[in-house]
Amino acid sequence: MPVDAFVRRAPLWLVTRARILCAVAIGMLLVSACEMKQGDPTACTVDAPDKPTRVNVISYESPGMPFFGDQMRACGHVKNLTVRHQMLPYDELVSQATISMSSRSTSPYHIIHAYDQLVVEWAGKGWLAPLDDLVQKYWVQYDLNAISPAVWESMKVDGHIYSIPAIQNPEILFYRKDALARAGLKPPTTYAEMAQTCHLLKEKEGAKYPLVMMYSKMSDHFIYEFSGLLHSMGGHWFGKDATPSFNDATGVAALETMVGLYRECLDPGVVNFTPEDALIGLQQGQFLMGVMWMNFASQMDDASVSRFPGQFGFAPAPAACRSCPPAGYWAEDSWVIPANASVNRELLFRIAMEGTDTANQAKAADITLVTRMNVAKAKDSPYWAPGVATIEAGAISLERRPYAYLAKDPVERYGLEALLGNMSAKEALNRAAAAYSRSLKESGYR
Repeated sequence: MPVDAFVRRAPLWLVTRARILCAVAIGMLLVSACEMKQGDPTACTVDAPDKPTRVNVISYESPGMPFFGDQMRACGHVKNLTVRHQMLPYDELVSQATISMSSRSTSPYHIIHAYDQLVVEWAGKGWLAPLDDLVQKYWVQYDLNAISPAVWESMKVDGHIYSIPAIQNPEILFYRKDALARAGLKPPTTYAEMAQTCHLLKEKEGAKYPLVMMYSKMSDHFIYEFSGLLHSMGGHWFGKDATPSFNDATGVAALETMVGLYRECLDPGVVNFTPEDALIGLQQGQFLMGVMWMNFASQMDDASVSRFPGQFGFAPAPAACRSCPPAGYWAEDSWVIPANASVNRELLFRIAMEGTDTANQAKAADITLVTRMNVAKAKDSPYWAPGVATIEAGAISLERRPYAYLAKDPVERYGLEALLGNMSAKEALNRAAAAYSRSLKESGYR
């Protein structure tokens, strides 16, 4: 079918999704074309290895990370050094990395893109090389003081640094300025205000589902929302040891709050939404506000995919109370080095640092929130500023325990049952705690 016929006949949401996919594809082609211009031989200062050495870098699609992977290729101009960067689909990267790092032989991948929970899981299994000594050794040379202590803390598992920070992506509040202005409302700063704003938008704007939240079983997003709200309420996933505490009174209150929002304000189908579904719903006016990934924000003002460019506002993620930290999840993407890498660990560390140095972070600051805060704050962006404020107000990711990944599936499975009304929040979390405890024992942690 010709493109113009498709556009005339297809529903608007499908046209929008197609345009987004086309934009991504065009972006990928532009990146590929630009790769021929990258690799300045003066851009890498690592020492030449004694013998020919090949370094394989892998990343998955995300704002910034493939760009940094490409910058590492400049080190391929160093004598005896070849650097290759390959971008893989996320699931394939995780599968290939898992197979290679769990093998008794050396890993064919040497620098790997990972998000916060992959780092925790892989480090807990002993698959990653610790980097504390190298961070200390190269602290001044790579200006690592520009990366905040909070970011460095988020690179740790069991007190040791296992990853090299590159980008960060907190959840923030997206809202339609025009709709809130007509209703005489301000952007909500707490969950209670968000629920009240939702009810008033129903009444004054006739919106059936004014709010969208990523309460989805797609890509762990239910877990992110529960974790953020649990933290905002002062709760914790675990006690001092590996025992679960996510099912205590605070955890139950967090899940009950989510259940209340779901039943009163959200499209029932949100449990099956991808983040892109929620994004499209906001772009097309189906929803008037939502807590979303900050890196989506610029798409709200893209007239080729959004019906309301210039009409969206952005604010820090709402909190459980006025004095509470934000309930938005704070995700971090970083580079890790396998413990069984066949290439010298220090050389790999330096190549990764070269790719994510201050100059390259400054170049990436247009498309993502980078981890060098002097660079991030220098960027006058209506999108990044609420993200920085959310982080600095105390948002966190899932607790950095090596066994944390064992709790994610049961909390999501039973938490969604509570959301759908099939059991109480208390029963759901108690069942999740029991399932987690069994997995903990089977995995040898207890």
